[in-house]
Amino acid sequence: MESVQVPPGMRLLDENERLDNIKVLKAHQQDLVKQLNKLSITSDTLATTKRRMGLEHEIEQTESSLKLFEKSGNEKKPVFILIDESS
Repeated sequence: MESVQVPPGMRLLDENERLDNIKVLKAHQQDLVKQLNKLSITSDTLATTKRRMGLEHEIEQTESSLKLFEKSGNEKKPVFILIDESS
């Protein structure tokens, strides 16, 4: 991989961290899908509709995050994260 210019206040995410993030995101996504599947399809109350919409939105956000961390073919895009200065 060619040299990458790291923006100030950030660092490059290493491969193990990238894989760990993918694992966590996929587990979270599976949990959200399970919750969505448990919702009653016959009950159309306001609370159920709001919950379904919230879960669907969170699933979309998780899928979007997964795309940032996953690599497809030869497309290797670096992922940068903020440096945690609190530690």
